[in-house]
Amino acid sequence: MRLLLLTFLSFFSLQMLFSQNITIAENHNDKAMDELMLGNNKTALYEINQALKINPKNANYYYIRGMILQKMNDLNKALIDYKKTLSLNSKHIDATIKCAIVYAKLDNKTKSCEYFKKACDLGDSKACEGYYKFCN
Repeated sequence: MRLLLLTFLSFFSLQMLFSQNITIAENHNDKAMDELMLGNNKTALYEINQALKINPKNANYYYIRGMILQKMNDLNKALIDYKKTLSLNSKHIDATIKCAIVYAKLDNKTKSCEYFKKACDLGDSKACEGYYKFCN
């Protein structure tokens, strides 16, 4: 009985700790978005990195970091984060489109068109328009 109670309390404590950590990560994410909107890219990058330290399996955090890095014109690192987003969530349309855009900025039309096609296949009509206009 005592062991069962200890196991339950340990599990409950771990659940509460995990929940608190997720809340802290979300707070860092919210701050990152606020700073990004204000144009404070370095602060936004710091905040999203804090969120990623707490929850490195959150696809949206990588997407947001990719947006920050893209705004900082660090296109190669942004691309890495957009691809990480897609490795965690292969149906993340926004990350797919961002890959297409970044590849276009890096003058890689083949890869850009590949990602526009993927976004089109995921159901994004604007990606379809871009694909049929620029890639055929």
